[in-house]
Amino acid sequence: MVKSASAEPLFFAQLARTMSEVDPAVATRISVLSFDRRQSELARALQDNCDETVVFGDDETVDALSRGGCVTGFGARLSGALLSREAIAPAASDAVADGLARDITLFEQRGCLSPHHIFIEDPTLLEARRFAGCLAIALDRLARKLPPPRRLDLGVAAAIRATREASRWRKLGGDTVDFWEGNAFSWSVIYDAAASFRISPLYRTVFVTPVSDFADFRTRLATVSNRLEAFAVADPMHRLDDARAWLTEAGVSYMPSPGMMQSPPFEWPHGKGTFLKRIIARV
Repeated sequence: MVKSASAEPLFFAQLARTMSEVDPAVATRISVLSFDRRQSELARALQDNCDETVVFGDDETVDALSRGGCVTGFGARLSGALLSREAIAPAASDAVADGLARDITLFEQRGCLSPHHIFIEDPTLLEARRFAGCLAIALDRLARKLPPPRRLDLGVAAAIRATREASRWRKLGGDTVDFWEGNAFSWSVIYDAAASFRISPLYRTVFVTPVSDFADFRTRLATVSNRLEAFAVADPMHRLDDARAWLTEAGVSYMPSPGMMQSPPFEWPHGKGTFLKRIIARV
């Protein structure tokens, strides 16, 4: 039984329809429900009729439903990207930017595999800024194919506006900041040379920051190291092994190439694989 999010009532219903085409016998074992999260009596009834409950959502939702029984919660997790200087060379940067634009756009950064902040190996600061401009072009190009939602929640729109205006004033004040923005909140790219990992206000708003070396990268992720889920890594010369090892120790479960963040393999150990291991043990 699947209770879909009220803000996304289409995905699981379509999954069930697709499953009926692939394997009708399995499809008969799927029931997709949709109701408001405030109808707590329905949520309790759902849990009472399940041996296992898997909860996705913010941390408050997970806490509210993690009462007794076998409950696995997937709360708020964050993802980002790390690019070596070779990965953003002029001959390669367009393809990398297109891949990251896809990762940012799909699911509007509301999923745990959506990148919020992109870090680029660049002691000079110049190449990272150039790549931020390439990413802005890629996001704008994709927005013409996949238009953003027609209406945004007022709080989200206000957060995006605040992020844009803060960047504008910091640039005017002389900080090493630059930004690019699409019409009507369609996308935003903020280049900030001094930033540590920042959480996006969502809906195609992404931060770009240069790092000088591995120690610098690790320092900028210190405040979120226990909340990371995935990190796209582009490193054609395989020089960022220290960063990969540290990300693994920090709990990162998926390190794809740019463009593949939203397409994890079937065996992806989401949330360190806790639920996957328990299900496999029951087979």
